[in-house]
Amino acid sequence: MISIFVTFNIKPSYLKQFLMASYGDAKGSVGDEPGCFRFDILKDQKISTRVHFYEVYKDQAAVDAHIKYPHYLEWRAEVEKYFENEPEITFMETAEFPIYSSVDLWVQQKNHMVNEIKG
Repeated sequence: MISIFVTFNIKPSYLKQFLMASYGDAKGSVGDEPGCFRFDILKDQKISTRVHFYEVYKDQAAVDAHIKYPHYLEWRAEVEKYFENEPEITFMETAEFPIYSSVDLWVQQKNHMVNEIKG
């Protein structure tokens, strides 16, 4: 398992557009990518224009495939102009502790991760 934590600093006037575009990318990632198990969008509590993504993938091949999907390419083309600076990306490996974070558990919960965004 590979997890990614990405930090974005967004220009204030583009925050809402960034979030809406990112919801589409998250939905496409979990809904259309068999190797993407989680995609959370988190707003920083102290800096209102800072947004974090927490993503979980089956393996490196799934990470590599992610940036080739149409939903990602569309998202990236739209949001790049919203960035204050380049995103900060941290790659992590899930510690092998099968009781908590086994691949089977991630696969079982995958279908519950996608909900329609209202509003």
